[in-house]
Amino acid sequence: MRSILARVCSVKEICTECRFRKTTTDPERIKERREHIACLKTDILHRVPCRSDQTEYEDGDQPFCRGAAVYMVKKGMKNALLKAAIEEGFMREDDLKREADLVVD
Repeated sequence: MRSILARVCSVKEICTECRFRKTTTDPERIKERREHIACLKTDILHRVPCRSDQTEYEDGDQPFCRGAAVYMVKKGMKNALLKAAIEEGFMREDDLKREADLVVD
């Protein structure tokens, strides 16, 4: 599990083109954001893949979108993956909270 979390949590900052940024104006990214938010509310394992880091590992894992992680902490809706990442030290909740002003409400 630790190696999976290390790979999944490899994105250390919100991408400039992140669909969760307040400054995002691209209609397609805004649509994707709405769809992901709906999934985050209902699926405790939903992981939004990072658009800027297109790495796909042989087992199908992709890095977790940092903006989505920040959004989830901001909204108080941490799912199982994010909780495990924080508990195991692959993401720090304080760091995610510091980036909260960058993502949508």
